[in-house]
Amino acid sequence: MIFTATNALAIILTKSTGGVISLIVALFCMLWLMRKQIGSKSFLKFVLGMGGVFICFYLLNAGMVNRKIMSMFNPESGYVRVISIIQGIEVFRNHWVTGIGLGNSPYFIITQQIHNAYLSQAVETGILGILGFLIFNIYIIRRLYHITNKSSSNEKYMSIILLSTIIFFLIQWLSFYSINIPTPWVVYSLSFVLFKLFKKNETKLGLRL
Repeated sequence: MIFTATNALAIILTKSTGGVISLIVALFCMLWLMRKQIGSKSFLKFVLGMGGVFICFYLLNAGMVNRKIMSMFNPESGYVRVISIIQGIEVFRNHWVTGIGLGNSPYFIITQQIHNAYLSQAVETGILGILGFLIFNIYIIRRLYHITNKSSSNEKYMSIILLSTIIFFLIQWLSFYSINIPTPWVVYSLSFVLFKLFKKNETKLGLRL
């Protein structure tokens, strides 16, 4: 929980628009999965509260948010993201089987980085790499969701936190340039630890996974 809160604080302090949106969606998912425990009224209060937080964030950072929106039409700033994606698609079309190799994007992309982690992964590792990454995430999400429905112990709450955190990263990567940062892989590692603990406890109870 401390680990998740620390990352949430970092997103807020850096005023990352994409990060804040991802955080709001992840918190919504967390409360939705815990709605039976917290009750419908509390869940509704959370939704209204998060709406208020989003409005406050905009009012406090209206200048920054507006500049980021307008930068999409400015060739010297946000438009660079569009250029990087267009070039990334072109590179992927030419190297879709094996990719260009990890870390080689700067040699093919004028902007140095592709501001979409999924496209960046596809460009560097090819079709098999991106498919493997997506299948890997689908597997983890399904297992975590299974635990949230089957477990009634602390494993349930741990799985909800991990699932919400992974959803946060999956959304943020739509506008972020790389998956090669430590935090999400720590979350993946903790997920596999939870899978092992759940399977061990499930075996003791004689349940079927």
